[in-house]
Amino acid sequence: AKESFYNGVIIHQVIKGSVVVTGDPTGTGKGGPGYTIEDELSPELRHDSVGTLSMSNRGPNTAGSIFFITLAPRPAFDDRYTVFGKLTEGQDVLQKIGNVTVDPSTKRPVQEIKVTSITIE
Repeated sequence: AKESFYNGVIIHQVIKGSVVVTGDPTGTGKGGPGYTIEDELSPELRHDSVGTLSMSNRGPNTAGSIFFITLAPRPAFDDRYTVFGKLTEGQDVLQKIGNVTVDPSTKRPVQEIKVTSITIE
């Protein structure tokens, strides 16, 4: 976010009632920054509410730039995905995105949705 990496990336997947996924510069869900980062799992940081921000991964220690925002508590994600924040404003926007029409096979929004900017405090 500091280097504007996420500005203009699309939301490439919306799983209704679960998560909104973004952070891939290619928009395919398969891209990333060109490196991986280790998991930082903590018993104090849980997927216990709407708006939890967490790193996506393809297995232990494989996170890159793709992340998701929960649309509901997701305790099954605890100890699998690194929680790094909570949405502090824009919950109404999150709920609207969580209800968009998606392609049933890919869960990709039918109409493109872009992240304009991200601020981390």
